Amino acid sequence: MGGILDAFQPEWSTPQQFVGWFDQKLAESRRREFRRSALLHEREGGWKLFYEELFPLYRLLQKKLLDWSDVEFKPLPGNQPGVDVEVKSRRSPFFRYIEITQADMDQEERWRTEAFSEHGSVTLGTPVSKENGRISVGNDPVDCADLRQEKVRLIRIAIKRKIKRFSRSRSDDIALLIYFDDCLYPFEDADGDKEVDALLDSVSNIWSSYTRLFLVGAREGYWERQAPA
Repeated sequence: MGGILDAFQPEWSTPQQFVGWFDQKLAESRRREFRRSALLHEREGGWKLFYEELFPLYRLLQKKLLDWSDVEFKPLPGNQPGVDVEVKSRRSPFFRYIEITQADMDQEERWRTEAFSEHGSVTLGTPVSKENGRISVGNDPVDCADLRQEKVRLIRIAIKRKIKRFSRSRSDDIALLIYFDDCLYPFEDADGDKEVDALLDSVSNIWSSYTRLFLVGAREGYWERQAPA
């Protein structure tokens, strides 16, 4: 069976071009035979790259479709650690690279997704373990507010992890894109906005080695920050 990115060759594209191409790929990804590979973000067939690097870029460029219409982007799969997209712009100043990281696809969530693929349903936000090849998912329901707070906690960890792993002096060339799944716990209400704003304000001194921070959800969530002077 083929993959979603067979013969994929990264090319320079505007936001409109990239979004149009990715829309076609999303439609293709919904084919029944791709269901398990897509859910598990399998490396074979390009699913991990598709969902963990290209999809976050797609969501960002959807938001910036008009604002960045004259800017071009080129994914850099398998490139040096931390640099995932090259950017070409005549604007000055404008960053030249984007680093992408996932906030909430840790090992437990991968196991939960695998259990969902096998059984068709799982409980969200509960502890997950794997022993002797068997995955166990807790069944006690979790309050929606607690689930959202857990998302905020994971976003904070993702920022700190990225900074710790790729520490560098301030660079005006690199923007940081953090992606998270907000499909089941939307953040676009007033309480969600306050929670995320408070988080980003509290870590502004941590990520200042980047020139811009983009926090993008799979559904609607979107926040943007300029590095403090």
